[in-house]
Amino acid sequence: MHYNEWAFHDIEPIYLQLIKKIECAILSTQLSAGEELPSIRAIAKLLKISPNTVMKAYMRLCQSGLIISSRNGHYSVIDNEQYILQAKNEKVRQRAPLIKRALAGLQ
Repeated sequence: MHYNEWAFHDIEPIYLQLIKKIECAILSTQLSAGEELPSIRAIAKLLKISPNTVMKAYMRLCQSGLIISSRNGHYSVIDNEQYILQAKNEKVRQRAPLIKRALAGLQ
């Protein structure tokens, strides 16, 4: 994963952008089921953002069920490919009306 290529804008809070980037990487299988994520400090340093921002994003992703936290403080993608597929399908269902409207506007 090329985290150092991720860029952020100032229109939306960085933690929300980070959630979307990690979520997209998981749902597109750029991050595999069971794959360990960089530590909070490591990714914060790499992306030049606050560790608190990374912590907030990781916590929200844990709540969504896409990543898990181990007892030693490491985070990894959930090791359940079926759950990831269901999450991907749900995202597609949520965005389908937007896509239909956008396509209708092109005609």
